[in-house]
Amino acid sequence: MNARQKIRLGAAVVILILSLIALAVSWWPQPRRLQQVPLPTIEVPALVTPTLSLYEEIWQA
Repeated sequence: MNARQKIRLGAAVVILILSLIALAVSWWPQPRRLQQVPLPTIEVPALVTPTLSLYEEIWQA
């Protein structure tokens, strides 16, 4: 591998990482929309409910 190939590889890796970050950022703020779909509503309360009950116990104590 010469220097030019290394630069191309590095540029390709940077572009790949940036595209993955852009994809994650575009997908991340959509849990409100996902809650309208039946499948995530099964998973989301399973994660949210224990933390909410924990906060309620701390609040009432």
